[in-house]
Amino acid sequence: MATTEIHAITVTPYKALRYVISDKVVPYISDDHINKDMPYRILENNGEKVVQYLTLNSFQNCDALNPYSTYRDMQEKWQGVRYKNNGKKAKNGQEPLMWHLHQSFNGMEVTPETANEIGRKLAEEIFKGFSVTVSTHCNTDNIHNHFIISAWDSTGKKWNNCNKNYQNIRRVSDRLCEEYGLHVLGKTKDVKLIRYKDKDGNTRYYEPTDRKNELIRKREAGEVTGDDVRSYRNTPIYEKTQKKTTNNRTEIKADIDAVLPTCRSYEELLERLKELGYSIRAKKKNGDWMAHVSFQSPLQDRATREDKIGDGVFYTRENLTNYIEAHKAELERDLTHESNHRDYNGDNEWNKAVPFIAGYEYGITKLSDINNHYKTIRSDSGKYCTVERTTTEKKLIADIRVKDSEVRGLIDTSHLDKLIAEQRGRRRQKKSYLSGTQEQRLVAQIQNSFRCLQYTQQHHIYGYRQIINLYSANKAKYDAAIDRFTKAEKTIRHLKEVLLTPKKLSDLQDKISGCNNNISYILEEYDGDIKRAAQYRDVMGKYKIDTPEGQLALEKKVFEFEMRQNTNRGYMADVVLQMSELENCIRTYDRIDSENGNRNVQAMNEFEVLAKFGDTSQFDNISETKEYQKKDEREAATEKQEKHVMRKRDDR
Repeated sequence: MATTEIHAITVTPYKALRYVISDKVVPYISDDHINKDMPYRILENNGEKVVQYLTLNSFQNCDALNPYSTYRDMQEKWQGVRYKNNGKKAKNGQEPLMWHLHQSFNGMEVTPETANEIGRKLAEEIFKGFSVTVSTHCNTDNIHNHFIISAWDSTGKKWNNCNKNYQNIRRVSDRLCEEYGLHVLGKTKDVKLIRYKDKDGNTRYYEPTDRKNELIRKREAGEVTGDDVRSYRNTPIYEKTQKKTTNNRTEIKADIDAVLPTCRSYEELLERLKELGYSIRAKKKNGDWMAHVSFQSPLQDRATREDKIGDGVFYTRENLTNYIEAHKAELERDLTHESNHRDYNGDNEWNKAVPFIAGYEYGITKLSDINNHYKTIRSDSGKYCTVERTTTEKKLIADIRVKDSEVRGLIDTSHLDKLIAEQRGRRRQKKSYLSGTQEQRLVAQIQNSFRCLQYTQQHHIYGYRQIINLYSANKAKYDAAIDRFTKAEKTIRHLKEVLLTPKKLSDLQDKISGCNNNISYILEEYDGDIKRAAQYRDVMGKYKIDTPEGQLALEKKVFEFEMRQNTNRGYMADVVLQMSELENCIRTYDRIDSENGNRNVQAMNEFEVLAKFGDTSQFDNISETKEYQKKDEREAATEKQEKHVMRKRDDR
């Protein structure tokens, strides 16, 4: 038996993918509480033991070494190109970037390998042409698959999460379970949904199960309220998941507590939670508030109503609205900064509150919300405080404002969204701002500066030397990891070939026994086959797979190797992402400094050698190093000359 559920990912795609492909860690209680049939490790962290259950990952139309790059590339290539206005939105009103499908099996009725194989076949049949990651988890009381599906296929077509497609997912999942001898829920197999209109006129569907039919009968008879009919509470399934639901409530409560101190309205509170990846159901289509607001974090399977959080009273919409209004004056006073300093245009800004900005994106982030000299940050304890920006951050913000002024003076702003969407596809180029028209270069520069500002602010980047050191360290980590990964891949392929030896020996023995009376075979091939059979037996003896128990042990070992490969794959994906962000930062700094006539040629030469060859120690020949320096200087001179010509042309 396998149940399925799918929902949209709109805000935190990288976080969702990282959660899915990573190994799962649970507290260590005792050996009796460990599921020893699943691949696991016992680790110790600061004197406390934890159990790490290994995740099995498979990929369809996806870069296995850096899967997130595939999803990012699909988004940059197709977002806004097709179905810009007609594409379906998620419940939070935003455009889906990925889809997260959950396939849960009945307890431990299936092995992780078989569950992953079923998931791969489901992805191949349902999501043809889409990039899909299939991850099998075994850290709970049931084996389950997580599918991360790109919202766009290779042609730019978006996945339509309509009822017909969802029912098709269920049918294919049930059929595959039957093929593998697993149980299927008979009452829901091939069930026809009941279609109806709700009080707002929206088309809805429900499965005519006995429980739902009985609840509807009770509502029509006036025995229960409408809310009781829609609720799954007070059912056996709910009792089984109560512990997990309680954990969900605790997480939501903590996030609201962290965001609440900086919000000036209830609507702003909801927006701040959406920035954290939350899906929130708050209003009906006609704009009226729903009876209860519900919250669902990116890593939760279901939403939680406001009256189930905390004491059931404080976190309701009405009470939070009153609380925010009562503390608004105090908040404004706390966030006000008195200063004699002036910003770049001479206006005193320190009597304005400094808002917290979770992320920067040109065309989405309002430049008027960005303070030139101060920023509000979230501390590790969850509290918010306002601090002065670094010199590097101030430089980036000044560059963004200048470039934005040039863009809006050069082009019709009604086409700005289209231009920004086109530039997303150029982010992979090291110097995207040197290609295309002048308008396109300016937009690309702003986008790169915003991306650099985000990383600089999060990781406290202050200059060239720090970036070079961090890039060098990450490059060394990647080189070491890729070396281990390559060796492990070679070992896994070899052991898988060894596991085929018993089958090869059996087939060869059948061939020998079947050709006993064939004179031609005896004269030409018999001796060679006898030698090959002896070699097969030697291999089986060497790897101790001449018995069923020995073969099973080697299969388990290969599986554990593959699990470690998945861990390495996730680790390398993180390292590659960090290197990409560091490279964007140093090239953005270089562009800004070059435009101001104070380019750090020495630092950039060092970085170019590092980025191209991995380590400067490889260049012991001084003349060779100088030749590369001269080449970079010639390129810089050419670039400067091109900009000079462009300025003269613009002046004319």
